[in-house]
Amino acid sequence: MIREISSFEEYEDFIGELAVHPAYSDPHFTYDKSNLYRSLKNENEFAFAVSENGTTEGLFVWLVLPEERYIEMIIGFTKKEEAFDEMLSFMESRFPGYDMDLVFNPRNTAISCPLKRRGAVFEPEQQKMMTSRPCPNVPTGSIEPLSETWMKQYCGLHNADTYWTAERIIAAPDKFRALLAVNEGRVEGQNSITASYRAKQ
Repeated sequence: MIREISSFEEYEDFIGELAVHPAYSDPHFTYDKSNLYRSLKNENEFAFAVSENGTTEGLFVWLVLPEERYIEMIIGFTKKEEAFDEMLSFMESRFPGYDMDLVFNPRNTAISCPLKRRGAVFEPEQQKMMTSRPCPNVPTGSIEPLSETWMKQYCGLHNADTYWTAERIIAAPDKFRALLAVNEGRVEGQNSITASYRAKQ
């Protein structure tokens, strides 16, 4: 059974159990717990619980953009394929024809297996990097923020077969900052950084 929820209070034990499990943790939650908790206040974000016989089997947060016909899974907590299968079927029936992106723990087969059965396309795994000591003193003079000068080359570096195209990133300056590696008038690399999180005090 799926129901939309307006509080995570009764799910804290479920969240706590999965959040520390290497196979079932969620990367967005690990990075910033407010990706889960602030979702109830964010426009276009919706939280759902999946249960069976009164037991919670899944907890999911989705971003839904009707004008773009696009949905994105922000949080995915489950260790049961059946729970995620039910959640996917619900979203597919509620938002037919929408593009769907999901970021999830690649070890979580409860999520990856139902996606494989549906013929989902998987991008290479991304890994979070953290420094454990001061960064080396390397020159950064070739790093520039995106500007009109480099716009065409920046767009040329982007994979067009994705939701967050260069054009969408450019149109969302409140969410992204694009940094470019420029050498002798040529953009040789780019990094589009999500900039929507407040720095922790």
